[in-house]
Amino acid sequence: MISPSGAERPAHLPIGRWLGDFAPLSEAEEKLVAACAKGEPCVLDAERPEQATAANTIRAGLIRFLALGGDAKNPLHERGVCLQGAWISEALDLKGCNVEADLVLLACHCSAPIIACSARLAGLNLSGSAINGLRADRMSVLGSVFLRNGFSARAKSACSAPSSAAIWIAPKVALQTRTAKLSTPTAARLRAIAF
Repeated sequence: MISPSGAERPAHLPIGRWLGDFAPLSEAEEKLVAACAKGEPCVLDAERPEQATAANTIRAGLIRFLALGGDAKNPLHERGVCLQGAWISEALDLKGCNVEADLVLLACHCSAPIIACSARLAGLNLSGSAINGLRADRMSVLGSVFLRNGFSARAKSACSAPSSAAIWIAPKVALQTRTAKLSTPTAARLRAIAF
């Protein structure tokens, strides 16, 4: 199969696990891929965006591709994905994924839910971000989880949390939710379980 970029698609890779699946990349997406390869933050803006623009929009599927390690020609640095000031389109679907490096989305606006059911993450930082729903049933995080500096989560009916969602966080790590705003149609509870 030939990708939109004209390159031959590797048959052994699932859809979404080859950079060519996302061709053509926007300028913002190219900047993110380059930053992830170098282990540097990709700063599109210092502030959380109010609307999507060509300069700040990143597809969630590309973030997933990078968080899962990229591909042979576009690997992820050990420092992980660090993105700031982006408008993230589409749902970020990490269901069942093993994300071996930190996922840091600072001051980002997620226009669709983050789905992390049964995901295993090294670390998660959503500080300053606004997300439209979070499904994290049975998610485990080996490092720290940061939901601070104006983080807000709003549940949509398609992504409302169950009455109790369990998230396992490794011993002696931080779950920081200072200044976070969590709202759902019904009062949802978050249980952080540390063993």
